[in-house]
Amino acid sequence: MKKIEYIAVGGEFGFVNPLLVGRRILSVMRDGVGMSKIVTTTPQDKQAQYLISTGGIYFKSPLSENEDVIVLYADSDNVCFPVSIQSGYFMPVGVVGFAYLSSFYVNGTSPFTLNSIVKPSWMTITLSSNLITFSGTPAIGDAGNNTVSFTINNACGAANFSQVFNISAPTAQFDTTTFVSGDRSTDVEIANLTGMPGLIVTVTLEILTNVNGGVLKVNGAVASLNDTYNVTIGSNGKGSLNVEIDGNADNHGTAILGQFEITSVSAGEIGVSKTYLISKVF
Repeated sequence: MKKIEYIAVGGEFGFVNPLLVGRRILSVMRDGVGMSKIVTTTPQDKQAQYLISTGGIYFKSPLSENEDVIVLYADSDNVCFPVSIQSGYFMPVGVVGFAYLSSFYVNGTSPFTLNSIVKPSWMTITLSSNLITFSGTPAIGDAGNNTVSFTINNACGAANFSQVFNISAPTAQFDTTTFVSGDRSTDVEIANLTGMPGLIVTVTLEILTNVNGGVLKVNGAVASLNDTYNVTIGSNGKGSLNVEIDGNADNHGTAILGQFEITSVSAGEIGVSKTYLISKVF
């Protein structure tokens, strides 16, 4: 066992000593206080970072002037640090139809390999140096709990990773209506819907009041009470119905009213704004 002592100038986060290149670090102390863990990635509180290729020792907080750092190390080459997983990492919640991206660092001596991988089919797992990245775009059928597990190996150890995370599905609902045109006889609107891409939303004409003698049209066709319309939400998370009232402007004091309601969805849930109303008084 050998010792290196470093006296801080003040303000620096660590130091480099070529004698520490490729060594097995036994302990690191700041003014007599030992660090709880020696890591190879960004250090947290009470941790010391060791860079095997440069012999660097670094800390999360800067050193004070004349602060004493003592490093004890074994005088041997080809040091291998066992694998450990970045602490405090949790896979975030994803959303159906939207790109998922998350990553974490592996501690230890590279190279690393991944084995016994279990993951959802939509996900890609990549390992680059000591960074593991999860990416992909979940579909409607992937909503709910998803499980990822694998073993990370290096030359001197292994660590198991296993987490369950949720993929949420945006609720389907009506959005702000787009007014297209109107005159004494007509009113043309676009009933906008939002939801997860690929979702099929069933909309039903629940109420139809017509004492004018005109017609209510949906997507260019005359609509009748209890007619249903299937709207597929596009890749941008939006869908729509083209709705038109075509009435008799000379039939004064009359009205046409249509109320539509989302009655079912192919996956997920129906949101709060589940009705759309169009009306015109003549």
